[in-house]
Order: sequence, then C-alpha cells, then structure tokens
Amino acid sequence: MILPGGSAVPSAAQVKAGTDASNGVLAGNLKGNVALTANVEATANVTGLSDGTAYDIYVAAQDGALNLTSAIKVEAGTAMILTVDSTDNNVDNNIVMTFTDSATWRTSVTAVKIGATTLTAGAAADYELAAGTLTLHSATGIAALKTPGTWNITVLATGYPDSTVNQSVLNGVLASFTVITQPAPGVLNGSVFSSQPVVTLKDQYNNTITSGADSTANVLASVKTGDTWTLGGTTTKAASAGIATFDNLTYTGRQIGAKMTFAKASVTIDSSAFNLVFPVSDLAAVSRDTKVNLTFTAPAGATTVQLHKSSTSAVAGFADTGVALASASTGATVEGLTNGTMYWFKLAVTGGTYAGDSNVASSTPSSVIATVIASATAGGDAKINLTEKAAGFNVIAQSSESSGKIYLVPNGVYADEAALDTAKISSALVAAANSDTTIAVSAANAAITDTTTYQIYAVNASGTLSAGVNAFTADLTVPVFAGTYPKSANVSTTTLDLKVQADKICTAFYVLLPDGATAPSGAQVKAGTDASDVSLAANLKGNIALAANVEATANVTGLSDGTAYDIYVAAQDVALNLTLSAKADAGTSMILTADNTNNNVDNDIVIIFTDNATWRSAVTSVKIGATTLTAGAAADYELAAGTLTLHPATGIAALKTPGTWSITVLATGYSDSTINQNVTHGALSALAVTNQPLPGATNGGTFATQPVVTLKDQYNNTITSGADATANVVASKKAGDTWTFGGTTTKAAFAGIATFDNLTHTGRQIGAKITFVKDAVTIDSSAFNLIFPVSDLAAVSRDTKVNLTFTAPAGATTVQLHKSSTSAVAGFADTGVALTSASLSAIVEGLTNGTQYWFKLVVTGGT
Repeated sequence: MILPGGSAVPSAAQVKAGTDASNGVLAGNLKGNVALTANVEATANVTGLSDGTAYDIYVAAQDGALNLTSAIKVEAGTAMILTVDSTDNNVDNNIVMTFTDSATWRTSVTAVKIGATTLTAGAAADYELAAGTLTLHSATGIAALKTPGTWNITVLATGYPDSTVNQSVLNGVLASFTVITQPAPGVLNGSVFSSQPVVTLKDQYNNTITSGADSTANVLASVKTGDTWTLGGTTTKAASAGIATFDNLTYTGRQIGAKMTFAKASVTIDSSAFNLVFPVSDLAAVSRDTKVNLTFTAPAGATTVQLHKSSTSAVAGFADTGVALASASTGATVEGLTNGTMYWFKLAVTGGTYAGDSNVASSTPSSVIATVIASATAGGDAKINLTEKAAGFNVIAQSSESSGKIYLVPNGVYADEAALDTAKISSALVAAANSDTTIAVSAANAAITDTTTYQIYAVNASGTLSAGVNAFTADLTVPVFAGTYPKSANVSTTTLDLKVQADKICTAFYVLLPDGATAPSGAQVKAGTDASDVSLAANLKGNIALAANVEATANVTGLSDGTAYDIYVAAQDVALNLTLSAKADAGTSMILTADNTNNNVDNDIVIIFTDNATWRSAVTSVKIGATTLTAGAAADYELAAGTLTLHPATGIAALKTPGTWSITVLATGYSDSTINQNVTHGALSALAVTNQPLPGATNGGTFATQPVVTLKDQYNNTITSGADATANVVASKKAGDTWTFGGTTTKAAFAGIATFDNLTHTGRQIGAKITFVKDAVTIDSSAFNLIFPVSDLAAVSRDTKVNLTFTAPAGATTVQLHKSSTSAVAGFADTGVALTSASLSAIVEGLTNGTQYWFKLVVTGGT
C-alpha cells in the first residue's frame, strides 16, 4: 500500500487488507499485490500518483501457509511536473517555468542545473524558486542563460526523483551588427565590389538573430558620412536568419580610406576602410608631323606622373619619354618621332587615387594631318539630324598641306586616294595649309544614313593620306514615346505627376492647356506656348531629361482643383530631332470642405466646394467608405452647385451612424475627390435599460443588480458627447407601486451611460418596476418580485408547551409550523397546528420539559 509521507504505520494485516492505520480503505491505485517466486525479483507498476509528492510504501508478504510478515516501509517521492515558459521566451526576458506548488518539495530542492552546470540561486544570480514558479535570469545569470536554444533544466530535491524539462529559448532583439565579410572594390571605377559585404544581426549577448521579426529585417548600406564616393546597386537587403548578404553593390569615384555604413533603425556599424584607387582611363593620342599630342584627365593627388612610350607593341618596350608632368597635367606632346611609325603611350602614376598604369593610346605620326573644325560643322554638335540632312550642310576642315584635297567619307579603312574618291560623300580642294576648307553636302543626300559616323581625310599632292578624323555621326530618328506614355499619375487637387518614357536619350518638353484647347505643334510645346504662341505660366510648362527606355517624372503644381487639362509633350534628342506633340489627359480632384455646423445625424450634412459645372456633370457616383450612395432628395445625397448634401434622415444606415465618414466623389476624367467628414450623434430621443434591476435577498437591502441606463438618439446611437452625455437620470418606483424606493435616485450619466450603485428596496410586491426619467423621455425597467419570508418568528417557553408569535403572512396560500428536536437545520416536521395567512401566533403543546426545540414557518404563495 502507498500512504502520504509521515503517515501512521499500518500493521501487516492492514497492509494486506489495503487500509491505512485507521482502517481507512485506500484508493485502488494505492494498494495491490504481486505474486512472488522464491528468490526472484518481481515488479508492480503504480500509477495515478501526484507529482512532487513524498510517499511511504508499506509491504507485507504472506506464504501459502498464511504466514504473514511484518510490514516493511519503503520511502519514495515523485518528480515535479515543470511547465515551460512559452510567452516572450527569449534571452531578453526572465524565463518563468511553472508547477503545481508543493512547499514540501520546494524545501527539499538542493540544486537547479542547466545541462550539467549547477546554477546559483538569487534575484541577482541565475535563478529564483518560489511558490509555483522557477525563474531563470538571463540578465544576471551565467553565459548559458544568455544563449538561445533548448535548455535542459534539472531540479534536484532530496527524497524525490530529478524533475526535468526542455525549455526552448529564442534570441533577443537587434542590438548590434557584425560585418563578417568586408567590402573590397574591383579593378575598374564604376563597377561592382569584388567582395560584397555580409552583415550579421546580433542581440545584446552577441547571439545571431535567427528568429523573430529582426531575423528578416532590412539592412541599409550607405556611404559613410563625409565620404565623397558614390554607392550604387541594391542598398537595402533583407536578412535571412539574421544574415544580410549584399550582392550587387557598386562604387563610383576615388577615395583613400572609404567606408560603408550599415544601419537598421538606430543600430549602425561601419565597414573596414578600403581604397578606391583607379588609373587614368582616358589617355588619347592625336598624330602630328613627327610628334603626337596626348590628352587625359589630370591625376589629382599623384606623387609622380610619367609618360611612357613604346614602338614595339601595346604591352612591351615601354620607357619614360622624359616629358615633365605633374598631378595637375591634362596633356603632353612627344616630339622627334618618325612619321609612319606606330607608337604606343601610357601614363605611369604613383600616389593618390589615380595610381597605376593608364590605358594605352596609339598613334602614327604623319606629314599630312587633317583637322575638323567641329564648331563650324553643321549644327556644331558633331551630329547631323533629319532637319540638317534635308536642308544640306557644310563640313569645315583643314589640311596641314598647302595643296591636295579633303574627302568626307563613311568611317572605314582606306588604302589610297582612289579608295577615298570611290567612297566619298563630298570633297573639296585645299587652298592653303591649315586654313578652313568647306566641304558641302547636298540637301537630302541619300549617302548620309542613320547611326553612321563620317570622317575626313586630307591628301597631299603626292597622294599621302592623313589619318581619318571623325567629322560627325548621323542621327536621323526622332525619339519614340514608349507604350502608354506620356501619361498622368498621382493626380490630386492641385498637383499631378507627368510620366514620360522614350526609346533614346532626349529631353521631353511639356505644356498644360485647358481641356479641349487647340493642339500646339512640337516646336510650340518646346517653346512653352499654346497653339496661338501665347506663353504659358511657369507652372504650366517645363522639361524632363530622359535616359533611353527609363521612365522619368515631372511634378506639376499650382493647378486648379476640379479642372480637366490636356497635357502636350514633345521630345528632342541630342541631335535636335523633335517629335510631334503627344497628348495626355488629366483632371484634378475637387477640394471638398467638411461641414462643421450642426454636423450630427439629426441634420443634413452639407459639404461645400468651389463650383465647377463641368466637374459636376462628370460625377458618376458618391461613396461612403466602399458603399455607393443613391442620389435623390429622399435618398442618400444630392449634388448641386457648390454643395454635396448627405441625408441621414432618408439615407442608408451608414448615414445614421456617427463617426468619421470617408466620402469619395468619382467623376469621369478626374481624380477621385475625397473628404473625411466628422459626424456626431443626435439629440436625446430614448432611454434603454442595459442592466435590469434585481432585488437582494433581504427586505430593506440594496438591489443585488443595480440598474444601468443608456441615453440614445433617434437612431439608437449612444449619446457619448454634448450636454446629454452627462445628463441626470432620475429613478423612481413606478406609479401605483406600494414598495418603498431608497438610495441615490438621481445619477449623472458618463459618456451617455448612467450607472446606479446604491438603490434600495423596502416592502413586498409582485411585479414591481422602476421608472427612469430625463426631461420628457422615460422608460420602465423589467418587472421584479419583492418576496421575503417571515423574519420575526419568536418563541416563549411554557410548561410542556411553547407560545410562538410572528407577522401575519398576508396573501399566503398555505402556512405550516414545523418543529425539530434535532438541530436548527435538520429533523423538521409539520406540527399540525392550523394556521392561515391572517395568523399572528401559535401554541405547540405536549413537549418534554428540558428538551430544546427549533421552530420555523413554511409559507407558500404571496410575498
């Protein structure tokens, strides 16, 4: 048998009988027997015990001859069931495990462990054990209590098996970053980082944040404040399991000791410093007679700058030319060269952000040199457009020779003058060395084709050719607007966005005209005028720089509300090819002004606007929230000149409900017009008893349920504001009732609710009611019964009898006098004394002197 620890010791016979030392029969799971074989261990499995409880187990054995041993005691204690903490169970919080409290078990606890490590008890240490709770302190505890994972917690208690639980604990919130892969630039300026940064998100204990919202937080990369380089690519990266891996960040510019800053809200970290150092990449060479002119970007900040030359190849044989250069130099001339020999040049730079070898430029000095006077050729922009081709144009060039010819030909390789003559667009004789020569190109010359580059060659009298020099490139296509462009977007009351996209680099010009205005030409759009050449206001015209196939946006402001516009757009490319004008339509939304006068559900709500008959005629619907309203004087709304009137009285339920109404007016060709209209409840119209009164058990006491009365408007909305929201509600017994009403019968409402708290009732009545009144508005409570038993029964002893007196139970159906000689609560029986609803007393005879009797009246019916 199994008894609570410390119980009285039973005898062997009681153990056999399954009773405790007081012969109390034990529950079935706390007793039993096991058949034994000599010298062989047997086992009984006992179930249904309480956790964290100490038990005394008594065993007695009886053989086949009925010899019974003495009872032997075995002590045992059950392990405590620990329940894990699943609320905010992370290292930023205490971990509170719960159990069904047992003070005996708690006082037996000797140690608490996490894994194999014994913890220290204390409010500022590892844990605290209290009634029903085991609290682990991450903040003040050992490192294991600051580490997320599954904690194996063991509680050791003397006399009990170990109590264990596996507690899942998560990481804390974001507290810091670690850059685990530092950024490293590539070899070219303007390219992607060769080593893209990787950032790990950490909590306050340096745990990687692998779960929770911060594990997928967006990390923003930016140029460190004060740095001068430019960061590009996807600079915001969502972390995965607490690791943000950037993959396409780019850099542009040069700087020593550049850094990136990574941020999430107020948590930031800088990368290690890196150097953006790139050699000069624009070295260019132009041949002259026995010399070469070179140009390049000045290698600012350089320590040394040398110009190297090779006549072997682009990769070998380089030596310093000895030309003196500095970090501010942008050009150089190398003289004493051999005409007809190809030379290769490069800059060798040390120090600064241009350090290293530049690109290689090649040139072959020639005794004949051609030069294009670009500023005097065609439009002076090194391009020929459709207009210039149609009208014809001139190329102005020079030859270093005093005679010969200058040829205009398509870009190519020409072996001799005959080849030039065959391919020429036009040519002209040279009149003098290094003087302007005009090469005329005829109007609409078919040999000028789109995207082709054209060059000039100078040829001397001996037939020696100069190097070819670019004169211009033909650009003979106007920009083409993409898809649905141009178009308007984000149209509001006075602003809109104009969105434009074209197939090439160009500038888009635009004008805004009244709806239906005569369409202007592309040239008029570019000039910012209407079709009559009248200049428009500054906010009604403008231009946008476009990249090829990339949408660009212009924000237009200062417009009139509720107005339709025609937007005309024309685009011109760098070759000055101008499109025809294209139109986009837009209509601004109307500015609606909310009604702030008597704006409650008892009145019409009148929203006003600056009238525009065109806009009004375009209105298709009015909505409250997502619900479309019905127009009409006896319906939801009416739209008239300058007014939108909403009718609560005849409208839908939403128009009878106070709150902030989201009103939207939809008009064809116009952006939706919206207003948030605040509407309050109406005036007091009715009362509602939301808590009905219920009397208490005692006559003359307070109501067990005190009444609550709500003040309502005509649409049953609770009156939460205004004077009526705090009005006094007066309670009284209903006219004609006979009971007495007491307590604080006048109660001021709060936010439209009057809550009574100490009303009393005295007297008896079936179907009693309370009437509540505010001005002329009244309501009765539900009926309730004031029924209370006789409470003044009194007894006076006499010789072998007792005289009893009491209040007559008026209206009763039956009245009996019961007697008990056992107690005040048991043994009662009818005395048989005849009583009625008018009886005031009774005598019970034939009693035994010296015996105590108890009496009570048993009444049915009435109050």
